[in-house]
Parts: sequence; structure tokens; C-alpha cells
Amino acid sequence: MVHDASIIGERAAGRGRAWGSPGLIMVRDSFISELAYQRTKDAPKECIMATGFFDGVASGKVKGWAKAPGDKSAIAVSLVIDGQAVETKIANLPRPDLSGLIGSTDHGFTFDIPKPYHDGEVHTVGVEAYGSKIALQLTEDADNTFRLGVGAKEKEVFRHSVKALLSASTKLKGKGRSTGPIALYACYNPTGALTWSQRRMLEELANAGCRTIMCNSTVEGMESLAVEAMAYCSDLLFRNNFGRDFASWNILMAEHEEDVRSSNYVVFVNDSFLGPFGSMEPFFDSYTKNPVDFFSITESWDVEHHFQSSIFILSKTAIASKAFNEFVYGYEFPEDKFKVIASGEIRLSSILLSSSLSSRVIAPYSDISGVWLSEMSNMLEANLKLPEHHMLHGVAAPGLSFERPHRGFVDHAQTWTLNMGSNLRDMRPINPQHVFWKELMRDYRIPLIKKELIFSNPAGVPDIWTVPAVVTELYGQEAWQGLCDDARRSKSQIPPAPYVATPILATEGAPRMRQAPGSQKGLSGKAGRNSNGHGQVASGARE
Repeated sequence: MVHDASIIGERAAGRGRAWGSPGLIMVRDSFISELAYQRTKDAPKECIMATGFFDGVASGKVKGWAKAPGDKSAIAVSLVIDGQAVETKIANLPRPDLSGLIGSTDHGFTFDIPKPYHDGEVHTVGVEAYGSKIALQLTEDADNTFRLGVGAKEKEVFRHSVKALLSASTKLKGKGRSTGPIALYACYNPTGALTWSQRRMLEELANAGCRTIMCNSTVEGMESLAVEAMAYCSDLLFRNNFGRDFASWNILMAEHEEDVRSSNYVVFVNDSFLGPFGSMEPFFDSYTKNPVDFFSITESWDVEHHFQSSIFILSKTAIASKAFNEFVYGYEFPEDKFKVIASGEIRLSSILLSSSLSSRVIAPYSDISGVWLSEMSNMLEANLKLPEHHMLHGVAAPGLSFERPHRGFVDHAQTWTLNMGSNLRDMRPINPQHVFWKELMRDYRIPLIKKELIFSNPAGVPDIWTVPAVVTELYGQEAWQGLCDDARRSKSQIPPAPYVATPILATEGAPRMRQAPGSQKGLSGKAGRNSNGHGQVASGARE
């Protein structure tokens, strides 16, 4: 319907003038009716009776369901904070779990707690049916109070925690770069000498132009280790061993707050990897060519969706964000490994990924799992051709023993590969940095492999017997020798070297190897082979 602009303008201006002719009166009445329709057609309807539940506050959200008794249509609900309704929505989100309970499903709702309530103060929360103010029930064991954001209490607790962790610590100045993006390197080394992998990571951070600040979570061997590390670091901190990597990172951020906040980006890295076997340039290039606020190598859905934190980058915007400050000042400094993962790695991702910050990983889960699945038939064939003496090293299949070792391991490898394929297709959570170790090196040019995979292999990944050949082919014999050196110092077993008849214990010395097929690329060479083994770029591969 088209209306006379002057009439509409006058009416909107509230001049209250008589409309005049009957024709204009008809236009006026039609216009007013249309305005009323537009205001009410999407308005929530009041509900006299309602039933439903809500789950309290989790990750800044309130979820639940609501419906009117005997009516399958959706009703409106209001989020109530501190006794005041702050937002109203139609409860019409799919909830398949309700089908058997109430006979229909589209009654779910989700509210985000508004930002003004992320103030570090305690608030009460409730959900009620719109209009009638009938309160929904709180799910059993849920809490009707919440506290989000950073307040004075969190900041004070954080400062006291850092001060306690710095007791008996030693701070030293290094001779490394004093300018450039900040890299916070968290490690644990009581031996008094850098491992091969630690030295390589410090070298690559320097090559990337980073100013590296190191925190070693022990004072054992401090004097001699400091002499080596000073060449690569601008600052060093030696402290008592408590809280693992996230404690070290938080301490370093507190000690160098002004520098961290002024850095264009900050690299967070720990020493849970072996390597880098080659250049870290692909990692840094991927970030600098397409910068985001939160950047990592891999993502995982174990427990909940998160970016894995062995190495990640935060932009200057992310460091200054309310979301990151909520994480930092709310960190409780646990000691247990799994609590550190939950309150560190997983909580960090939960807060940052639910904010407005941009984010990206080099190897998205859907892409790299697709690469793995495309090679599955080749893996099964390789398992059948496993040489008689190239069996999994002692701890690669925990708790398994075979009466006929070679045949038993082949059967284990086949079963594991088939089960993993099913798990990936069903989107079941796995550890990408363990299962996809080969794809990360070969297709995504990440010259790293997890220590835990090589030294204990908790998931029983069967193809780690190929690590020597893969590392040697992609990065050269020097890289393999470095891995063996780190294993020897850790008194750990390693997979057998290529063409060696029996498994080699790292404590017996690094194996001598023949040259693997294909050209070798030394530590200074271009890392990785960006193909799927058939001369074509694999799906999801990064140039």
C-alpha cells in the first residue's frame, strides 16, 4: 500500500490536524491499522499457564525449554536478572529430547547474558513466561546465581597468586632480541642444558623476529641452562614447578604486562612438542598473511570445542579484550594436568570463541580428517605389508600383548585404523595432534610432533613406527638424530629407525640410518611435502 508522504509525515510529527476528506480518512485508518499490524504480528503472546525448565548460567548463556500445557505452539519467555526482565524470546528452538517427555520438540530457548552483567558481581537469574510471569523451574543441581567478568576481587586474587608463585624465583636478563612480537615460552627442564627441541624452538622464534621471554618451571640446573638460553631470550624466569604452562604464561604476562599489551601479537608456546624439525615459517606465514585474533594449529571436540594450546597466537586486540581479561583474572592456577587443561586450554577457547573476536586454525578438523580418510585404504594396505621386525615399540599399545607379536600387531593396526575411520565419520572426539601427526607434517607443513605420542602413545596409534622415515624424508637425518637425542635424555623408547631390523631403545644411543628414499631437506630447507602422496595437493592442504 502506498500512502501520501505529507499525510504520513504530519501524523508522525504529531500535529493532530483534522484529516479532511473521507478519502483521506480512509487512507489514515488503513495506515494506522497497518502500523498496528506491523507492531503486533511478531510480538510475543502472553501465556496464562506455562511449564518448563532452565539450566542456570553456563559459558555466559542460559538454556532451557518452555511450553503451555495442552498446546504445541511456541510461547514467549523472558530472561530475568536481579528481578528485572531484560530480554524476551520465542521458545521455538529444536529440542529432540523433549519428544518422549511432552510429545513435541520445538520449545527450546537460549539467552546470552547481556554484557552489562559481566561486571564481576553476583547476580540472580530466572526465566518466566512472558506476560504471566510464571517462573520456570531451575534444573536440579543448577544455580540461580552467576558471576561473569572481572571485578576487583578477581584482580586481587590473581595478584596474590602470581606473587606466591614467584617466591624463590629468579629473574635474569638475556642477550636475545629485545624488539619484535612477544613470544612467551613455557618449559620444564631440570637438566641444566637445553634439549635439542628447546634449542630449535628458540631458534625458530628468533628467526620469526620474536622477542622471546622464557619461563622454566624449576630452579634445578638454572645456572648452566641460563647460559645457553640467554643467547635466544630477552628475559628469563626460573620458578618452582607448579601450575604448568598456563601458570607460566600468566606469570610472564603479569611480569611484562606493558610489553605484552603493546605487542602486535603474542605467541604462546610450550615444550610439549619434539621439533621443530624444519622451519616454522609456514606457521608464522599462515598467521601474518591472514591475521586473526585467536590462531592455532588444530582444534578438538574432546570435552567441548576448543583450540589446542601447545602453540597459539593472540592479536593485540585479543590481549586487550574484555573476554581475555575475564580469562586471565578468573584463572585459578590449578596443578593437576587435567584441571589445567579444563581451566586453561578449554576455558580459554570457550571464552574467546564465544566472543566477537575472529579466530582460525591452520588445520580445521573437517579438512584434516578428510585428508586422513582419503588415505585410509593406503594405511590398511601398508599395515598388511609391515616388515616382520618393524613392530610397534613397547608402549605403543598399552596393555596389549600378543602371543604371535607380528601377526598380533598387524591385527591391532588394522582394527585400530578401521575403528578410527568410523569414529571420524561419526564425528567422535579424538586428539588431532596424535592421530593426524603425519598429515600435519606432510600436508600442512608443521614440523612438530607431540612428545607424548612418541614416548607413551596413549591412544595406541599404530603408524608411529613410520616416524623415522617420515621425519627423515621431510626434514633430513639431522632432524631424526635430534629426536633420538631428546628421547635418550628422557630415557624413553622411540620407534625403530628405517631399515633397522629391531626396535631401538633411545637409551642405547641414537641409531645410525641409511638415507631414506627421496630428497632430504635439512633444518634450513623448506619444510614439508604439500601433497597427498600422489602428486596432488590434498584437500585442506595449506600452501
